[in-house]
Amino acid sequence: VGKVEIEEELLFENANLVEHPFPVLGSFPEEFLELPAPLIITALKEHQRYFCVRDASGKLLNYFVAVNNNLAKNPEVVRRGHERVTKARLEDAKFYYERDLKVPLEEMVERLEGVVYHIKCGTLKDKTERLIELSLFLDECLELVPDRELLKVAAKFSKADLASEVVKEFPSLQGVMGSIYLKKAGYGDVAQAVYEQ
Repeated sequence: VGKVEIEEELLFENANLVEHPFPVLGSFPEEFLELPAPLIITALKEHQRYFCVRDASGKLLNYFVAVNNNLAKNPEVVRRGHERVTKARLEDAKFYYERDLKVPLEEMVERLEGVVYHIKCGTLKDKTERLIELSLFLDECLELVPDRELLKVAAKFSKADLASEVVKEFPSLQGVMGSIYLKKAGYGDVAQAVYEQ
């Protein structure tokens, strides 16, 4: 089918959860491959502790490996159970992702006004404004960025995805989803900066 993607942390987690490991290969509907790969991987890894499968070129496939605690009497029933749960998780992820795509990035930035960063430091919107000022100040001192407007845009949207439904559900995707949303909104030139921060 493909090659199982073994992440050391997930491998150790599975090893510590079971005494008699028995892997089960399952699949999910191909339509979910339209979602961003990091979203699929995170939904399967963090919520289900499943391993993803990739083809020879590294492209994500619609298969996963679940680890059971022992050999089931009827592995087919167990496989179908894992597939049912996986489909439900991916439907949730798709729902959040599609809702996020309906919200302009500018609105996500404005929503940060309602998220307190720290009682003495204000909201995430306040933090974003400080980040814009700090970025421009550092660029004045270091002169590393050829386009200050792009720097300002990157700083402005750097925390926007914290107001997204996906990041509320999967906090580890902060920055990752921001870069994806920026590319979709036509800001591909600053997407990598948001991803890396």
